[in-house]
Amino acid sequence: MRKQFVLFTFLLLGIVAMHADSMAEYRAFADTVRADVYSMDLPAFKVRDIPEKYRNESAVYKAIYENFDAKKKTGVGVRP
Repeated sequence: MRKQFVLFTFLLLGIVAMHADSMAEYRAFADTVRADVYSMDLPAFKVRDIPEKYRNESAVYKAIYENFDAKKKTGVGVRP
């Protein structure tokens, strides 16, 4: 019984450690994508004027950019 408890504890700690690594990798990937998005120089997003008919609205979409590809290297199929 004690061996099973020790084995289970190590297994649980291993799973938690793997999750922490994947979260760190995700954070680095998200920071890279965020930097790419904010560094885009698109004239439509530099417009600061809001038309008079939309002055009292709580939110106004002035530009939408929907064509952004963010690919993460997963390591699958990568040869050393």
